[in-house]
Amino acid sequence: MAARSTGFDASVWMTPELISPDSESIAIRPANFARYAPYVRMLEAVDSHALVQTYVRAYPLFQRAYEELGYPGKYFNDRLMEAIDDMLAAPETDEPIKLVQPRVLYRFADPGLETRSAGQKILLRMGKGNALRVKAKLREIRGELLVAGKAADKASQ
Repeated sequence: MAARSTGFDASVWMTPELISPDSESIAIRPANFARYAPYVRMLEAVDSHALVQTYVRAYPLFQRAYEELGYPGKYFNDRLMEAIDDMLAAPETDEPIKLVQPRVLYRFADPGLETRSAGQKILLRMGKGNALRVKAKLREIRGELLVAGKAADKASQ
């Protein structure tokens, strides 16, 4: 059974004051990045070890729900690691990110960026500085997940 689509459109949702139209193109303004700062600070404040320990305790529930969503025989933890790795692979750019507005929502002008995953797109939209901070936290969480996995393997032997 295939998973149902959420219908989520990862297009760039911007207000006019957050984009910078110049004579030839539209780009995300640096002022846009500030709106992500509170969320980045909140993420950074999370104790990664405690987060992962809570995840480990709740893992059977995550796994059961994942199977009920249509992924029998697959592991939720594997998907979590894939998602983290995908976000860590998001490109980092110093250049203003160009946009197009084919209808109401903005899209990345670069087809290579537009075809990225939703996780990578949000990292692009939040700006390089915020994205680097989020990636640092993701690396920390990923490391804690690996340690927890090794501990679980050792305990089961």
